[in-house]
Amino acid sequence: MKLRLLIVTLFTLFCIVFIIENNSVELFRWFCAVVSVMSITAMYYAHHKERLEKSEQAKGLIMEETNKKMETINQAKNEFLSFATHQLRSPLTSIKWGLNAISDSVKNDASTLQMVEQLRTIADNMVTTISDLLDISKIEQGGLILTTESVDLVELLDQLAEDFRMTAGAKSLLLQFKTDLPIAIISGDKTKLRQVFSNLIDNAIKYTSSGSITISLSYQNNGNQFIISVTDTGPGIEKEELTNLFEKFARGTAGKASATKGSGLGLYLGKRIVELHKGTIDVSSAGKDKGSTFSVHLPKNI
Repeated sequence: MKLRLLIVTLFTLFCIVFIIENNSVELFRWFCAVVSVMSITAMYYAHHKERLEKSEQAKGLIMEETNKKMETINQAKNEFLSFATHQLRSPLTSIKWGLNAISDSVKNDASTLQMVEQLRTIADNMVTTISDLLDISKIEQGGLILTTESVDLVELLDQLAEDFRMTAGAKSLLLQFKTDLPIAIISGDKTKLRQVFSNLIDNAIKYTSSGSITISLSYQNNGNQFIISVTDTGPGIEKEELTNLFEKFARGTAGKASATKGSGLGLYLGKRIVELHKGTIDVSSAGKDKGSTFSVHLPKNI
């Protein structure tokens, strides 16, 4: 590039000498000065541009190499996580069933029974966390395959309300399911959807000390979608916490203050499962001590 500019400059000067025969030497000097300045400027910018291009190319190569390394590390992490959780789930499940057997034999010993129940709760939480980690690992690796079947949301939510009514009653909470729909059929994975709704209802009960839990189901014509909402009268959620509540390992103020420590994976996993069903999930709250509502939007025809 530099040599080419130099040749052009010399050729221009050569032409000036032989073409401008009748002009003064002074004019000739001015022409030479102008051409020289233009040539030097052009050479400078050409050199600068060449350096920038090389720098950008080098940055691009470094970024590409970094991305490849990050992908390799992320894949190794996911493989290790999948292996580790598989290895942990089986013995923990055995411990859980063993504790169930022990609780039957010590039911007349209140202090021992209380200890066994605490251990069983811990084992249950660990099994749930491990299962969530496995599902997240599969989703992030693109390996979670949904079983598509016809799911009646009215039947599913009514059954869940019945399953959780005793748990809510133990805290003197009113749990109710409300809908005007006789049936609400979608195509989806019933087991995974049950997992999402169970987590929302369980969280509502866990973090609500008094009042009620309301599960509602409605149909939105303009969006051709069903809306499932779980509303509680619990501690509410601060405005600044709403935006990141569905991130991995995120736990709001209520979760951190609760005696039952969660893993912060349930809502993240729920969001990913709902997205696999082409739906969305969101949360709203009027603020502290004003309850909250988690809403799942699922298309009628997935």
